Formats: sequence, C-alpha cells, structure tokens
Amino acid sequence: MTKHDLTFPKLLIGTHGTPWDLGIFLYVGAAKSPRKYISEGIDKGDFGLIDMERLPLIYDFHEALTTFIVQGKSQKTIISCLEDLRKIYVWADKNSQPMTHENILSTFYLWTEYLLERAYVKKEIKAFTAYKLATKIANLIAKATKVCGPKPGKSIMCLTRMKRPGSRIESLGKPTDKLNTSQLFEFGNILTSICNTLDVKTIRGELPIRIAVDDEIKIKIVGHLHQPDLDLSTITKKGLLRSALKNRQAMPDEEHLLDKYKRYSIIKLRVECELLIFIAQTGVNLSQAIQMEKNSYRWQTNGENLDVFRVYKNRRQGDVVFRCFKSYRKHFNRYLKWLDEAGLSDFSDHLFPFFSRSIVPPRGSGTTFTTTKVLLKKINKPFFGPRLLRTNRINWLLRRSQDVELVAAEMSHSKYILSKHYEKPHYESITQEIIKYHTQTEVLLSSPGPGLCTKGHQPKPINDFLVNSPEPDCISSDGCLFCDKHRDVMSFDYCLKLTSHAFFKKLEISYYHTSEKEEVHPSYRVLDRIMEKLKFISEENDIQQKWVKDAESSIRAGRYHTLWDGHIQLLEVLI
Repeated sequence: MTKHDLTFPKLLIGTHGTPWDLGIFLYVGAAKSPRKYISEGIDKGDFGLIDMERLPLIYDFHEALTTFIVQGKSQKTIISCLEDLRKIYVWADKNSQPMTHENILSTFYLWTEYLLERAYVKKEIKAFTAYKLATKIANLIAKATKVCGPKPGKSIMCLTRMKRPGSRIESLGKPTDKLNTSQLFEFGNILTSICNTLDVKTIRGELPIRIAVDDEIKIKIVGHLHQPDLDLSTITKKGLLRSALKNRQAMPDEEHLLDKYKRYSIIKLRVECELLIFIAQTGVNLSQAIQMEKNSYRWQTNGENLDVFRVYKNRRQGDVVFRCFKSYRKHFNRYLKWLDEAGLSDFSDHLFPFFSRSIVPPRGSGTTFTTTKVLLKKINKPFFGPRLLRTNRINWLLRRSQDVELVAAEMSHSKYILSKHYEKPHYESITQEIIKYHTQTEVLLSSPGPGLCTKGHQPKPINDFLVNSPEPDCISSDGCLFCDKHRDVMSFDYCLKLTSHAFFKKLEISYYHTSEKEEVHPSYRVLDRIMEKLKFISEENDIQQKWVKDAESSIRAGRYHTLWDGHIQLLEVLI
C-alpha cells in the first residue's frame, strides 16, 4: 500500500471486515475491485503507479470524514459516505474524469448527468435514490473544499440539473386508514404469537416449528433445515433417513442452545420480534434500544403508562429508562426471564443480544431484521420497521390526546420535527374537524325540505346545477336539494325523509306522461339528487349505512315519514 496514512482507526469493523483506506483512490481503476483484494493488487502492481494529482483532494476527503467521526456521527452514516464516495471514483476511473481540486465540480456535474440518465432514461434506480446519492457527495465535496455558506452542499447541487423529486402522493381516505390499521394490528399479532410460542422448550424441540396465528395465518419456522417439507417416508436410503431424522429431532439436554448454532436463526427471530414489540410499546429509537443493557427494573405508574427505572444495587433511586403501556409489563418480564433461561444473559449484558455464527460485526452495528422480513415474505405479509412503528405510535397518540406538545414531549421531539416528519393526515379526524368548524361558524335554520339551511334563507344554486332541475327558492322542498346553502343531517330521521321523498317522486314520475318535446321531468333530477345523497351517507361508515338500509326497508313496508305520509297516500289514490 501507500506510505500515506488515509485510514480511519476510530471506525469500528468486525472480525471479517476490511478497514477503510482512502489510499486506494490514489490508483486509477482500484476502486472497482473488491476492497479485501485491493491491497494485494496494489502490491503486485496491478493498478500501476500513484496518481499524485489526486492526493490533495483525497487528503481533504479524509479530513472531512475524520471530522464526522470525531463529531459523533453514527458508524452507519460514515460507512455510507465512504461507499458513496467510492461510487463516484469508480465512475471517474471508468470515464477518465479527473478527481482533483481544480476539476471536482465539473466531474461532479457529469456524474449527476450519469445519475439522471440511470434514473429517468434507463430506469435503473429511483429518482429519489439518485438525488439522495448526489446530495451526500455534494455535502462531502463542500466539506472537503471548504465551501462557505449556511448550506454549502446545496450551493453545489444548484450547479447541476439534479432536482429533488416530488414526494409520492399517498391516497387519503377511510379505506386506506382501515387498511393500514388492520395490517399493523395483524403484524403485531404475528410478532406476539411468535414470541409467545418460542419458549426455550419449543426452541430446543423438534423441527420445523409450526405456529397458528389465527385460522388463516400459519407460520412454519424451519431453523437450519434445507428441506423442511421433505416427506421422510419417501427416503429409501438409511443414511439419508438417519441424517434427516437427526436434523429434525430435539436437542439433547446436555447441549447448550448456542453450542453449535443449530437454533441460532430461531433465537434471532425471537429477539428481533421482541425488539420490534419493544419499540412499538415504548417509542425508543432503534439505535438506543440496541445499546440498552439488561438490568433490574422498577415500575412506577404514571397515568395510563408505566415509567421504568433502572435499579442500582437494589436502591430505590434510578434513572427512567423508558415509558410503556401497562399491559406491556407482563410481556416484558416474560422476555427477561426467557433471556436467563436460554442462557443469553451469560454471553451478553445487552437487553437485545444478537450473536453471529462466525463473523462478529462491529459494536453498535444494530440489526436489519433479516430473519423477520424473510419469514413475513413467505406468508405474504407486510413488514413494519422501527420508523413505521414509531410513526404509527405517534399518530395514535396524537389522535387520542389531540395535544401536539404533550406527544412531542413524550417522544422527545420538537413540535416542528413531529409535525414535519411523523404526523400523518387522518381521514376521520379531518372530517370531525371540518364538522366542528361548520358547527361553530354556521347558523343553521330549518328549511322547507329535508335537512337544514345556512345564510338566512338566501338561495343559491349548486355548482353542477342541471337544466330542468328545480330552482332553489326557499319555498319548495325540491328546490332545497339543489341549493348551495342546504346541509345534510346525519340521522336516521333524515334518511327516512329522503327515502320517503324519493318514493313520492317515483309515484309522481309514474303519473307523468312524456311531452312531445321529450324534456326531462324535474322529478327525475330530484330523484337522482336524493339517490346521490343517500349513497354518500351510506358510504361514510357502517352506522350510516344501516340508517339508509333501515329507511329503505321502512318504505317497502309502507311506513313513510310523517312529513310525506299524507302526500304519498293522496297520490296513490290518484294513480
């Protein structure tokens, strides 16, 4: 390697990780090779001599990244920056573009053009992925080249055609809210079922492990089995049969769960599920939860929640570690007991210990929930990561408390961050706010037709007023339905009024004889308007749907609203 020290000693790596060294970027063509083989290739001379023109810029990149490490940025963020920096060097080597102080901005511009082509022409990557990648490199270039200003990275991005893509518009409505909520509850039931089933006895037992979440969702945990659905009765060779039976049999009593890692994936699945439940119940960040240590805890009631304190040497004093719902206490204590029974507490003092079979990851690297994701993919169910769980928890608290300041303090966020990054629109809450606003601002009066009237009987036709529709005049009940000041009343009585009115119009139409001009009778317009209102009311929720159905049943039974009963009877006599 080179005599220039461009390594990062404070950047943690695992037992099988390759230390990062920016010295590889001094050799043209070295960046594209696997990192663990680059050093050997440089010693053999596979990449030629050092390009000394690159050295000053690489030194500045090294200084910028070292500053990030000293400032306390996460290991994941630093490694992500190094990976992204490697990408632009790979592209520059391939396209013979200079990577020096004098040419870095022009090279960066051409690289963003390449990203735009991949995103919008070739469709190889998403537009936001390209933008995010370019932004990270722009910030790193700004740091390395000492660009001044409040947002130096943004000033570099302005030199390119790269623009932040518009955010994807999510559908907003009652069906979407119900779908997300039902999927989230289903996800929670799956996690709980896995945790309740995977006790030490079950984990040590025969494979595969079958879990019935409900009548429809069935889970099969196979552990280290490569052919879990193998029919043993079809195996004719004794050696293969003996091996298949041995792989499926329960563990011997004298064998520790972690001795041969035969049940490693099952243990990891239980810990991942417990971690997800913990985040959903407490709102703790993933990075904080991973670093938490297993201790003795003291529980203290705080309204509807529990404050959990870490106990030092059985003393009453202690720090509040987290806050959770009261119902979670029993589940959490059962998990602590499981850690002791499984022997995990003997190997790690972390609350959520993760082991590796042979490769030891760097400290604080966290987890990607791979085991849980693979399992949920097999049963075709969505996965909710830590951020989504925290977001749903925050929105649930907001809808229940209607207090942004309280929820922001609960989740250790400012009101601005909570509203910008976490709060999501909720259809039913928005509907309630609109109704509350109109209730407070509008003066409602009785109207000639069904429903109520605003603005003191000042008729105004609706926007989509059709020809031959009754004119609103504050006299006829038909005209009220086509007035912009008309307001519906969400009640069974109102639904019965509308259905009775509709039945009266049907009788009126049957008595009508088409004229030579074949004009549309106004009663048809009224009937269409009533059907439109009844459809809107029934689609709001299940209760209002029942009102409409009951009102229609009353009409079929001959029980009309008192407002229309006499008119209907008179018209029936005429017909």
